[in-house]
Amino acid sequence: MRKIVVAATALPVILLLGIGIFVAVGVQHSLTFTRAQFAEEGNLAFEITTTTHIENPGFEPLVTPSSYRTATVFEGKLYLAGPGGLAEFSTLEAAPHLWHTGLDLPTAPIVRMATGVLRGIGHPELILATHGEGVLFYDGANLRQLRPRLAAARDITAVLPLSSGEL
Repeated sequence: MRKIVVAATALPVILLLGIGIFVAVGVQHSLTFTRAQFAEEGNLAFEITTTTHIENPGFEPLVTPSSYRTATVFEGKLYLAGPGGLAEFSTLEAAPHLWHTGLDLPTAPIVRMATGVLRGIGHPELILATHGEGVLFYDGANLRQLRPRLAAARDITAVLPLSSGEL
């Protein structure tokens, strides 16, 4: 009779021990995952690429109405930008040169724009902050994209050059 009582008493203890081990392994996994996320956020990695025009896949793109939210002057030209893209006006009478979001630019609206110098570049560039695709740099001929690998860091809300002109 004692053996049955001991076995009946040991079963809940074994179950509790098993549940405790299961919970401890789950907590350890969560802590390891969280540490890895913090390490990744603390060491923010970027990709710098040259953007190119996306070839038309066979349909006519619908261009959004011009709704410019930000403007600046760069190399004597007026630049206006917004959700639909970027417009370059060489003169106020001339038709603008347009870069469309999703076709000529990454698929993210431009929210802020400024001119400045990146350390190590040595010449001014047009700096475009996007909502979801990082920062774009235009030197008058080429367009480059600085895109954080961490998706949460790609939403840039402001760009502000220092009084020295550096970003």
